[in-house]
Amino acid sequence: MASIPLRVASSFPLIFTLASLSTQALAPAQANVAPQPDDAAKPAAPDAYAGLPKFLREVPGGPVHVGLATRELLSAACQTAFPSRPDQALKVAEKNVKTAMRRSASLLGPNRVEVETFLLGEWPVKNIEYEVFVALSRTEGSSIRPVLPPFGWWRYGCKDDYDKRLAQINKMFPKDPHGPRNYWEQKGHELPYKLVDDKGNSIANQPVGDISFTAANRFAAWLGMRLPSEQEWIRAARGDAKHRWPWGAKGNALDKFTGRKSLETLRLFKSKDKVRKDVGTVTGAIGPFGHVDMFGNVWQLVADLGHYPIGGTDAFADEYKLLKKDKLARDLLTVQIWKDQKALAKGGSYLSGDDPIQLMIDQRAPMHMDAALESVGFRLAKSLRPGYDTLFSLLRGVYNRNRFLPEQKPMLEHQIGAERYELGDNGFPTAYHTVSLAPANWLAKGKSADLKKLMAGSHRRPLALGTLVTTEKIAGFELKGQIFSVFYRAPGQPRELTDAMKRGYREVQAEIKAAAQRAKAGLKKKDDKKDSKKKKDSKKKKKPKANDWRQILKRYGLGAKDLEPKEAKNGLDFVRIDGVEIKTDRGAYLLQGNDGKIVATIPAPNARPAADKAGPGAIELKDAAGKMVARLSFGVPIVSKNAGRVIKFVFDLPLDRPAVSAEKPWRLPN
Repeated sequence: MASIPLRVASSFPLIFTLASLSTQALAPAQANVAPQPDDAAKPAAPDAYAGLPKFLREVPGGPVHVGLATRELLSAACQTAFPSRPDQALKVAEKNVKTAMRRSASLLGPNRVEVETFLLGEWPVKNIEYEVFVALSRTEGSSIRPVLPPFGWWRYGCKDDYDKRLAQINKMFPKDPHGPRNYWEQKGHELPYKLVDDKGNSIANQPVGDISFTAANRFAAWLGMRLPSEQEWIRAARGDAKHRWPWGAKGNALDKFTGRKSLETLRLFKSKDKVRKDVGTVTGAIGPFGHVDMFGNVWQLVADLGHYPIGGTDAFADEYKLLKKDKLARDLLTVQIWKDQKALAKGGSYLSGDDPIQLMIDQRAPMHMDAALESVGFRLAKSLRPGYDTLFSLLRGVYNRNRFLPEQKPMLEHQIGAERYELGDNGFPTAYHTVSLAPANWLAKGKSADLKKLMAGSHRRPLALGTLVTTEKIAGFELKGQIFSVFYRAPGQPRELTDAMKRGYREVQAEIKAAAQRAKAGLKKKDDKKDSKKKKDSKKKKKPKANDWRQILKRYGLGAKDLEPKEAKNGLDFVRIDGVEIKTDRGAYLLQGNDGKIVATIPAPNARPAADKAGPGAIELKDAAGKMVARLSFGVPIVSKNAGRVIKFVFDLPLDRPAVSAEKPWRLPN
């Protein structure tokens, strides 16, 4: 699939504090810069947004028209290929028409979908806002992994340092035109930077660029937010209307590309304007709900992964059948190859004046997830479900599911969580707190499963329950700001383990007694190194038997040394997984870190999980001796073929932070 060209370079940087960030009030969609559609949904009550960052603006839920019919796409391609006489474009600029059609093929297939009310950043993320994240990652003791500052912050902001390193760069990457970027990718975490351009002018209030899909999701998760979906972005850009171009919002009569006049609307015609601009300075780029810079400043990454037809594969297939019957258009498209690991960006950029079909509202730019391009930035979105967005964003990154079964995954639609922002005087977050969990889609594959056997099976393979994110330190563990897989181990021990412990205890105690007698008689130890070496040389190593007690203990993280104390006579009351000791006299929740190892075990309440009908989960923030405990109640479908029958779990997560107070309230689900 051909992608829309995006220049790889950059320009940026100066170090600012949180207090220097710009401020605007969070508001329902009552934009004073652009009217709402008459039939827009009524905004939610203002108190629904209490405590949220002030740069967010509501996008009311409603219909979204996506995708184009063949003749609509052909018309747009002809308009941009030869604006003065679109009707002659196929004769005068056929190659340009074909290129535009090929790059826009995924837009074929009109469809209509519904989008729920959500919040969207009034502007794309600015350099000054992203710099806070970069600076914190360089602070000693920060829990944030080092963040790569945009290339231009160093290349242009610290030109002297860049020039000084060129000799080393050329030595490391000889004859490589991308050497400076390769060097930046390796060393960027420690390179100096400033928020200025090559002329020394501040770029603090310009939208940040050179941000990959992966990096954008990391930043969004840190702020308790996410990237908007493509459909949400289109809803914010188009409202209830159906126009194709940014300047068509006032009526279909204006819904066409007219060359210079259209480009001047977005300040993209003159050479001096083909640069990044301070946010909010182009009035023609404002969306119907008051969001600035929707078009023509930087491409804005969206949350969707995969370059597939915008209106869905069925809509595309239907339109493609019609296309093949269209004599004028059928030879203008090549066979499409869809890619599932492509990120998408919307809105065009300051470079789109040279290829204006990029400015269509439906248009998208597919790119690699880790590509950092100077003309690509992003805008933050937030759902109304507390804690949802951080979990959503982190799942867009690397998430270790090594103990999940094939096709098991977290169900974001059933997520439960709580959150709290700490805001500066300017409305920008100074801290974000959340506890958020998404239950797994099922416990066992198939149509039926025996609950008793499931629980017994958890002794050897704990049940995968879902995915947890918390910014708070978990009481008793040095764990904070991480994503975890959650597992459950039922109380008790399997028969094979209790039998192995009995056999092993007798043998270990006999060896201890024999060793004591030899020592008393002044004899060498039975396991003398020389004797052991002779035995190894004289005998072939025997393969241990399947029911050998040592092998059985090993399966549960135990060994002969655990059976040496006299107290082990009646068996051990624990097992180990990844070196973590787990008590077996009661149920236990296990947390697995992103390195694939169990890092914590938390006792389950006395009430055992039980089968029940499916229903919504819940979260309660309780007080336990002045500390907060997050009680998460949720159901996981027992089998993959029946989502209506679940096992209900209650998970009390102890947090090393003060209990909730009236002065510092948390947002909870409605």
